[in-house]
Amino acid sequence: MATRTTKLSRWTLRFLSVGVCIVSGLDIGRCYSQQVEPAKRPGVLATVYSLMETGDSFQAADFVEHRGTPLEIGNTYSDLVQDLYSKKRDLPRMILLGRAGIHYCLSQASHLEGRTQTQADQLRGIAKTIAYNLSANAWPGWNEPGIEVSHSDTIAAFDAARLNLRLAQELKRDAEVLGNAHWLLGAQHLALKQRDAAIEQFSKAVEQFQRAKKPDFEQLARGYVGIAILASDKTSVAGRKRLSDSIASLKGIKTEDAKFFMEQLDSVAGYFTK
Repeated sequence: MATRTTKLSRWTLRFLSVGVCIVSGLDIGRCYSQQVEPAKRPGVLATVYSLMETGDSFQAADFVEHRGTPLEIGNTYSDLVQDLYSKKRDLPRMILLGRAGIHYCLSQASHLEGRTQTQADQLRGIAKTIAYNLSANAWPGWNEPGIEVSHSDTIAAFDAARLNLRLAQELKRDAEVLGNAHWLLGAQHLALKQRDAAIEQFSKAVEQFQRAKKPDFEQLARGYVGIAILASDKTSVAGRKRLSDSIASLKGIKTEDAKFFMEQLDSVAGYFTK
């Protein structure tokens, strides 16, 4: 995965790296970028982006879908979603191609259902990865310079977050994966100002991270409950206490994630309570 350039992006990257290689739980067990020669990727991105600029996204999708096996094509889509975001900083085209990639993977998986179940599940896993990254990239809470998230972008990201959770459940992913899926859906509810739904999803994330024995992720999710409360009532004593208690707990957890999560909670709270 490409590394982003801003300080805040490190937090997005932590979730996205989990999304690509761990949260997705792909049976192939690794990211596509590790399976192909890196030199080939810039050429594919350049061609796809040119087709989207001078033609249309359907031409770009047709180009991608004539390059390899279904698994290779699905993974190319997954790479392109990240490249369109991190290299081109083009959120609208990332969403267009991401949705095309999700549709391709799910259609191919449906085709293979009952005949080649392992490959069908792998394709659904890739669709899950694309959905996760599309949604996380299109979340306004990161407040990344040069990235404007419109309301329609948020609706697309919300839809992708729901798909990501559904696929995590259908593919029987583990508790950490489910925790991240609930967190992501909660984050999109938060962006849509749906306070109660956000709190419900963040609370489910807390439960899953407890099962996964991930105390740093658990405290992060607890902090997001506080942020959801404060987003609708900036003066809420209960919301402020939940947030400060989570940050205090993270200070006592000596992991690199805990350090990032403290900073993340502070920044995201600032964005949603400004």
